[in-house]
Amino acid sequence: MKAFIIIIFTFVLLFSATEVANTQITIHNWNFNSGNSGTALNQWPSPVSASTGSGVLTHDLIETEAFSGSTVNAEPAEAAGSALCPVNQTNNTKSFTLTVPTTGYISIQLSYATRRTSTGFTTQDIYYSIDGTNFVLDTTMTNINSSTFETVPRVVDFSDISGANDNANFKIKIVIDSDLSGTKKKHKCKNTGDFKCSK
Repeated sequence: MKAFIIIIFTFVLLFSATEVANTQITIHNWNFNSGNSGTALNQWPSPVSASTGSGVLTHDLIETEAFSGSTVNAEPAEAAGSALCPVNQTNNTKSFTLTVPTTGYISIQLSYATRRTSTGFTTQDIYYSIDGTNFVLDTTMTNINSSTFETVPRVVDFSDISGANDNANFKIKIVIDSDLSGTKKKHKCKNTGDFKCSK
Protein backbone atom coordinates (compact mmCIF):
# COMPACT_ATOMS: atom_id res chain seq x y z
CA MET A 1 0.00 0.00 0.00
CA LYS A 2 1.35 3.40 -0.91
CA ALA A 3 1.30 6.04 1.76
CA PHE A 4 2.25 9.66 1.65
CA ILE A 5 2.35 12.90 3.51
CA ILE A 6 1.81 16.20 1.83
CA ILE A 7 3.21 19.22 3.58
CA ILE A 8 3.00 22.81 2.57
CA PHE A 9 5.32 25.09 4.46
CA THR A 10 5.07 28.84 4.42
CA PHE A 11 7.58 30.66 6.55
CA VAL A 12 6.62 34.13 7.64
CA LEU A 13 9.23 36.69 8.67
CA LEU A 14 7.91 39.77 10.38
CA PHE A 15 9.82 42.91 11.28
CA SER A 16 8.76 46.24 12.70
CA ALA A 17 9.35 49.63 11.16
CA THR A 18 7.78 52.96 11.98
CA GLU A 19 6.73 54.00 8.46
CA VAL A 20 4.28 51.21 7.62
CA ALA A 21 2.74 48.63 9.92
CA ASN A 22 1.76 45.03 9.22
CA THR A 23 2.44 44.92 5.47
CA GLN A 24 3.68 41.48 4.44
CA ILE A 25 6.10 40.77 1.60
CA THR A 26 7.64 37.46 0.53
CA ILE A 27 11.33 36.98 1.27
CA HIS A 28 12.09 33.29 0.39
CA ASN A 29 9.78 30.80 -1.30
CA TRP A 30 10.11 27.22 -2.55
CA ASN A 31 7.07 26.41 -4.69
CA PHE A 32 8.52 23.28 -6.39
CA ASN A 33 6.74 24.13 -9.63
CA SER A 34 9.99 23.72 -11.57
CA GLY A 35 13.49 22.40 -11.11
CA ASN A 36 12.95 18.71 -10.37
CA SER A 37 15.38 16.28 -12.01
CA GLY A 38 12.85 14.00 -13.73
CA THR A 39 14.71 10.97 -12.34
CA ALA A 40 12.51 8.42 -10.55
CA LEU A 41 13.12 8.31 -6.77
CA ASN A 42 15.57 11.20 -7.08
CA GLN A 43 13.34 14.03 -8.27
CA TRP A 44 14.72 16.60 -5.81
CA PRO A 45 18.46 16.14 -5.23
CA SER A 46 19.91 18.31 -2.47
CA PRO A 47 20.32 21.29 -2.43
CA VAL A 48 17.14 22.93 -3.73
CA SER A 49 17.35 26.68 -4.29
CA ALA A 50 14.44 28.91 -3.39
CA SER A 51 12.01 29.90 -6.15
CA THR A 52 12.06 33.40 -4.69
CA GLY A 53 14.79 34.83 -2.45
CA SER A 54 18.18 33.45 -1.47
CA GLY A 55 17.17 30.59 0.84
CA VAL A 56 18.49 27.05 0.34
CA LEU A 57 16.82 23.74 1.21
CA THR A 58 19.15 20.81 1.92
CA HIS A 59 18.14 17.28 2.91
CA ASP A 60 19.38 13.80 3.78
CA LEU A 61 16.40 12.08 2.16
CA ILE A 62 17.05 8.75 0.46
CA GLU A 63 14.22 8.80 -2.10
CA THR A 64 12.21 11.75 -3.39
CA GLU A 65 9.45 12.11 -5.94
CA ALA A 66 7.62 15.03 -7.52
CA PHE A 67 3.87 14.60 -7.08
CA SER A 68 1.05 17.08 -7.59
CA GLY A 69 0.88 19.94 -5.11
CA SER A 70 -1.80 22.26 -3.81
CA THR A 71 -2.52 25.96 -3.63
CA VAL A 72 -3.09 25.83 0.14
CA ASN A 73 -0.77 28.43 1.64
CA ALA A 74 0.62 29.32 -1.81
CA GLU A 75 1.56 32.79 -2.92
CA PRO A 76 -1.16 34.64 -4.88
CA ALA A 77 -1.45 33.40 -8.49
CA GLU A 78 0.87 30.40 -7.90
CA ALA A 79 -0.29 27.15 -9.49
CA ALA A 80 -0.59 23.94 -7.49
CA GLY A 81 2.20 22.53 -9.68
CA SER A 82 4.57 19.95 -8.27
CA ALA A 83 5.72 19.05 -4.76
CA LEU A 84 8.78 17.67 -3.00
CA CYS A 85 7.84 14.20 -1.78
CA PRO A 86 10.10 12.03 0.40
CA VAL A 87 8.98 8.41 -0.13
CA ASN A 88 9.36 5.04 1.61
CA GLN A 89 10.45 3.92 5.08
CA THR A 90 14.07 4.67 4.26
CA ASN A 91 13.19 8.32 4.96
CA ASN A 92 11.91 7.64 8.49
CA THR A 93 13.70 10.14 10.80
CA LYS A 94 15.27 11.91 7.81
CA SER A 95 15.02 15.66 7.51
CA PHE A 96 15.21 18.72 5.36
CA THR A 97 16.79 21.97 6.49
CA LEU A 98 15.95 25.47 5.35
CA THR A 99 18.77 27.99 5.48
CA VAL A 100 16.77 31.17 5.87
CA PRO A 101 18.67 34.29 6.90
CA THR A 102 16.49 36.68 8.91
CA THR A 103 18.85 39.65 8.61
CA GLY A 104 16.87 42.83 9.19
CA TYR A 105 13.72 41.02 10.39
CA ILE A 106 12.07 40.04 13.68
CA SER A 107 9.01 38.06 14.83
CA ILE A 108 9.74 34.95 12.78
CA GLN A 109 6.90 32.50 12.11
CA LEU A 110 6.44 29.31 10.13
CA SER A 111 3.00 28.45 8.80
CA TYR A 112 2.10 25.44 6.69
CA ALA A 113 -0.70 23.17 5.56
CA THR A 114 -0.20 19.42 5.51
CA ARG A 115 -1.65 16.09 4.47
CA ARG A 116 -0.70 12.42 4.71
CA THR A 117 -2.26 9.04 4.02
CA SER A 118 -3.14 6.34 6.55
CA THR A 119 0.38 4.86 6.53
CA GLY A 120 2.27 8.09 5.92
CA PHE A 121 4.67 9.81 8.31
CA THR A 122 2.76 10.72 11.47
CA THR A 123 4.96 13.39 13.06
CA GLN A 124 6.86 16.46 11.95
CA ASP A 125 9.46 17.66 14.44
CA ILE A 126 10.24 21.35 13.91
CA TYR A 127 13.70 22.46 15.03
CA TYR A 128 15.49 25.80 14.76
CA SER A 129 19.12 26.89 14.92
CA ILE A 130 20.44 30.33 15.75
CA ASP A 131 24.09 29.43 15.03
CA GLY A 132 23.46 27.38 11.87
CA THR A 133 24.83 24.21 13.50
CA ASN A 134 23.08 23.30 16.75
CA PHE A 135 19.34 22.65 16.56
CA VAL A 136 16.71 22.96 19.30
CA LEU A 137 13.32 21.23 19.11
CA ASP A 138 10.56 23.85 19.07
CA THR A 139 7.47 21.67 18.57
CA THR A 140 6.18 18.37 17.20
CA MET A 141 3.24 18.38 14.82
CA THR A 142 0.85 15.40 15.09
CA ASN A 143 -2.74 14.54 14.15
CA ILE A 144 -2.00 15.19 10.49
CA ASN A 145 -5.04 14.86 8.25
CA SER A 146 -4.89 11.61 6.27
CA SER A 147 -7.50 12.27 3.58
CA THR A 148 -7.25 15.85 2.30
CA PHE A 149 -5.11 18.93 2.71
CA GLU A 150 -5.76 20.81 5.89
CA THR A 151 -7.41 24.10 4.98
CA VAL A 152 -6.06 26.10 7.91
CA PRO A 153 -2.27 26.35 8.03
CA ARG A 154 -0.42 25.26 11.16
CA VAL A 155 1.77 27.93 12.75
CA VAL A 156 5.11 27.67 14.52
CA ASP A 157 5.92 30.98 16.19
CA PHE A 158 9.62 31.77 16.67
CA SER A 159 8.91 35.38 17.74
CA ASP A 160 9.77 34.63 21.38
CA ILE A 161 13.25 33.41 20.40
CA SER A 162 15.36 36.55 20.30
CA GLY A 163 18.20 34.73 18.52
CA ALA A 164 15.91 34.10 15.55
CA ASN A 165 15.67 37.82 14.88
CA ASP A 166 18.10 39.60 12.54
CA ASN A 167 20.20 36.44 12.18
CA ALA A 168 22.19 35.53 9.06
CA ASN A 169 22.64 31.97 10.42
CA PHE A 170 18.99 31.12 11.17
CA LYS A 171 17.85 27.68 10.02
CA ILE A 172 14.74 25.53 10.39
CA LYS A 173 14.86 21.74 10.24
CA ILE A 174 11.85 19.47 9.73
CA VAL A 175 12.30 15.82 10.73
CA ILE A 176 9.70 13.35 9.42
CA ASP A 177 8.90 10.27 11.47
CA SER A 178 6.29 7.56 11.81
CA ASP A 179 5.10 5.03 14.35
CA LEU A 180 3.20 3.14 11.65
CA SER A 181 4.52 0.00 9.98
CA GLY A 182 3.54 0.68 6.37
CA THR A 183 6.25 -0.15 3.87
CA LYS A 184 5.44 2.74 1.53
CA LYS A 185 5.39 6.21 2.98
CA LYS A 186 5.17 9.50 1.17
CA HIS A 187 5.48 13.03 2.46
CA LYS A 188 4.80 15.92 0.06
CA CYS A 189 6.04 19.44 0.54
CA LYS A 190 4.65 22.39 -1.36
CA ASN A 191 5.29 26.12 -1.14
CA THR A 192 8.07 25.52 1.33
CA GLY A 193 9.79 28.51 2.83
CA ASP A 194 7.48 31.26 1.75
CA PHE A 195 9.01 34.04 3.82
CA LYS A 196 7.07 37.17 4.50
CA CYS A 197 7.84 40.22 6.58
CA SER A 198 5.88 43.17 7.90
CA LYS A 199 7.22 46.64 7.34
